[in-house]
Amino acid sequence: MMPQTKKRIIPVLLLMVVLGVVAFLWWGGTGEEVSDIFLSGNIELTTIKLAFTVPGRLIELNVEEGNAVKKGMIIARLEQQQLLRQREQALATLISARSRLAELEAFLHYQTENVEAQIEQRGAELMLARATLEELLSGSRVQE
Repeated sequence: MMPQTKKRIIPVLLLMVVLGVVAFLWWGGTGEEVSDIFLSGNIELTTIKLAFTVPGRLIELNVEEGNAVKKGMIIARLEQQQLLRQREQALATLISARSRLAELEAFLHYQTENVEAQIEQRGAELMLARATLEELLSGSRVQE
């Protein structure tokens, strides 16, 4: 059996034994009527599993199994070097992405201006072509 399973079974078995003794005494196992039952002992029913949210090497353990802990108490610490490297890598990726965003925004601005200028130029060429067409259709020609 695994250690965790043993830890769960022991309190359950202890509780079952205590309840069995109480039931035996209550329903007249001794033949005498019992009005009060006094028991002593500790029954531990609380098991809490703790885990870190990130993988890493444990460098400090501040409590042992069975020690009392309070809210906000630091139970253990992980090595920070790997997390710091991951943070630096994430920051470098962020800086790179922001740089690429600025580059793409500048390119978009350039393309927008370029297209607008081409539209204006093509509009002027269209107006010139229409004027030339109207002149040709009206029949007036300059004498050669």
